Amino acid sequence: MRVEAGLTQMQLSGRLGKAQSYVSKIETGERSLHLHELFDYAHALEIPLDEITSTIGKRLEKRS
Repeated sequence: MRVEAGLTQMQLSGRLGKAQSYVSKIETGERSLHLHELFDYAHALEIPLDEITSTIGKRLEKRS
């Protein structure tokens, strides 16, 4: 989603007020997001939260 939004990890981490490693760990699955962090992530990406949850749902279906 970050790439589709045209952002680098550094740009997204700046919007979130976090280190670049925070974004990297989320993207690699080393770290999960709490619900309130998911809201922040959606806001930083400037996309609706339901778009994120829909994308997550589709990715989980592919794993099954």
